[in-house]
Amino acid sequence: MRIFKRILSQLHRYVFWAILSTIFWAWIFWAFVTDTLPRNKVELYAHAEIPSERDMTVALEAEPLPEGIRLIKVHSYSYVMFDSETPTHADLYIVSESDVAEGVDGFGVMPARNEGDLVRDGKVYGWRVYDAKTGEGCASSYLTFDPNENYYLCVNVNSKHAAAWNGSGDDAAIEIAGRILELP
Repeated sequence: MRIFKRILSQLHRYVFWAILSTIFWAWIFWAFVTDTLPRNKVELYAHAEIPSERDMTVALEAEPLPEGIRLIKVHSYSYVMFDSETPTHADLYIVSESDVAEGVDGFGVMPARNEGDLVRDGKVYGWRVYDAKTGEGCASSYLTFDPNENYYLCVNVNSKHAAAWNGSGDDAAIEIAGRILELP
């Protein structure tokens, strides 16, 4: 009976440690089990509203993932307020025409696709994914574009998944860019 009373008198400490342990293991699960190393994922940041990042991710993962890639991460730029350095490590960007001027130095050169390409100094830095004149664009089921601006799909100049365009790593981001262009 004395042992039972002693346990009950310290119950608050046991509960405290149980809660702390639960929080710790939840963080471990969230940080390490639901994420992977940058070499095993392709990240997309969109400067458009994404009503459901999960739905877009599922759509992009519908086909088998490129070799070596375990997941695709889709984020809105509003996600940046949690970590200001994250977008510099992304592989792909969807940016509005007014924001292109700020980031063109961070975009890699891409092959020409059509007359709607984003061209600076004779080089293509982005493919148009939304045309403000027609109100049409790819991935419109997953992204909410500002109807007054054109939007472009760009690649990070330092992406490790755009070997054909920048000579490093693999071509997983290029394959995912193609999938984005095919989304309804």
